[in-house]
Amino acid sequence: MNRDNSQFAHGDRHLSDSQLRSRGVVKYVGSTEILTQMNSGQLLMVDRRKPCGLILYKRFHAEFAGPGAAVGGFFDVDCQMTLPVGELSLSYPDKYEEGQKAYNIRRHWIRLMEQLTENPVPIQRAQTIITQFEQYFTVDVVA
Repeated sequence: MNRDNSQFAHGDRHLSDSQLRSRGVVKYVGSTEILTQMNSGQLLMVDRRKPCGLILYKRFHAEFAGPGAAVGGFFDVDCQMTLPVGELSLSYPDKYEEGQKAYNIRRHWIRLMEQLTENPVPIQRAQTIITQFEQYFTVDVVA
């Protein structure tokens, strides 16, 4: 399957589009499609087995949804722009409980980012976030 600039929401790149859809996996061509999905109110989850995530730009702030976190749903109807981090992989939750767990993980990521950005000095705040991201992602992704 030709990837072009597409980003698959699943690690199995050899699967056809219909096979991906049948597994509850979403294929994105670009961040515009991700934004459309975020604004629709549909709940998705960032793959918890891969070092990937999504930066969600809101009107007055940005949020990071890391591995395992819920995106979309009521959290992100006000999202204005998205930036995939790493090889983004999203899927639909299979069960209610899986969605609830993803919401809890999203809250964890929000609290972590709040803690990382408590420093009043902007350059130190940025350095703290970069250092944290270097623990989750490859150097190429962070650079």
